[in-house]
Amino acid sequence: MDSQIRRGLEDRISKLPDAILCHILSFMPTKYAVLTSVLSKRWQYLWTCVNTLDLDNSLLFHEPDDGSSAELELLSFTEFVNMVLSWSEVLCLKRFCLRLESFCVLDHVDSWICAVTKRNVQKVELHYGEYYKRFPVVLPQAIFTSKTLMDLTLDGPILLVVDASVWLPSLKTLNLVDLLYENNDSLQKLFSKCPILEELCISRCRSVTGGELNVSVSTLRRLTITRFGDGIHDHLTKLVVNAPKLEHIHLSDYVTREFLLENLPSLLRACLVIGGDCSRPLIPMPNRLTIYDGCISMLLTGIVNVKSLDFFSELSDYHLPTFPNMTHLRLGGRNGGWNLKLLNEFLECAPNLQVLTLEENRVPGSAKCWTPPTRVPCCLLSHLEEIRILKFDGDGYDLVVIVYLLESAQVLKKLTIDCQNSTRFFRDRIAEFPRGSKTCQLSFLV
Repeated sequence: MDSQIRRGLEDRISKLPDAILCHILSFMPTKYAVLTSVLSKRWQYLWTCVNTLDLDNSLLFHEPDDGSSAELELLSFTEFVNMVLSWSEVLCLKRFCLRLESFCVLDHVDSWICAVTKRNVQKVELHYGEYYKRFPVVLPQAIFTSKTLMDLTLDGPILLVVDASVWLPSLKTLNLVDLLYENNDSLQKLFSKCPILEELCISRCRSVTGGELNVSVSTLRRLTITRFGDGIHDHLTKLVVNAPKLEHIHLSDYVTREFLLENLPSLLRACLVIGGDCSRPLIPMPNRLTIYDGCISMLLTGIVNVKSLDFFSELSDYHLPTFPNMTHLRLGGRNGGWNLKLLNEFLECAPNLQVLTLEENRVPGSAKCWTPPTRVPCCLLSHLEEIRILKFDGDGYDLVVIVYLLESAQVLKKLTIDCQNSTRFFRDRIAEFPRGSKTCQLSFLV
């Protein structure tokens, strides 16, 4: 029995190879990785071989007592980072993450950034907190001249300055959040210095001067743009996208008044949230719909090659192009609904549609009485195989739409309705509707 107890208390983790232990330590903040040095001699210097550094000055770096102060905390964090960088034996850093939620002397921060770039770092994440909004940060040029950097995230009040020395030959992923850039050409200059860039995210970034946002990147495969419109210049903007290899685009845009999406022959999937989205209230703005209604056709025309489209909007004045390759369509609105008129038009303009998803109930007031298409759309006769209606509560819903789809969809295989908030009577009623497809099955999520 004693031997069994001793075996149960045996320290098996410490017997693992160094490489595995370092891999485990790489998933925790560096502060805690360093603290493992007190466990035993086996662990004393193990943290110095970890190839990731995750540093956060919101974590306490000294024992709190009655005499503690912000100055002491700052000094402790600065000394800790300096110690880590001096003791670390890793010559090729896999990841460097720095979060500055409170004040830190920028000269020290710049020296840390320069130090990790000299260690062939592959991924860098720099997060600057609210404190720095008063004085936007200008980063050292070393971060923009790294030959090994593959993934870069810049988050916070950073003023992006792009000069002639910028060159990131290995960068594949770029994530820009809440930063400022000097002028309309700054971002495009940066993109041109990234010859193999594949994934780009631009979230809530704005130009000091306003104007055009140009994303012309020949190697780009994934693009995400989020624009909330929190500055006066945002309402005078134009978005240009030219990316012949682009496969995925996610656009949440509340302010752009002119779209020019061109040269997108490889586009597979698009998610467009125009005028607001379901999770974030729309920022009040006079004549906002006027801004959008005049340019939505330009946006849709630029993505006619798309195969899968998620479209969330409440716009009323637009013209849909034909989407010859579209097989999957998801419709919704900012307040959680879809427009009856828009549904009709998409059925007409997507002749090869196979899967249709309607998000929640239709938009109130989109049509008091629904008029079905004058002729049955081609997709209903020969291609539409699945319909999904999500988050449905049954209130104000036009059952005539379901009747029409069930009767007209000749090859429909499955109709799924998420009706957890509706009544059994509603489900029984739908089950009695006639079906144009003999193989169609009804599925209710309750």
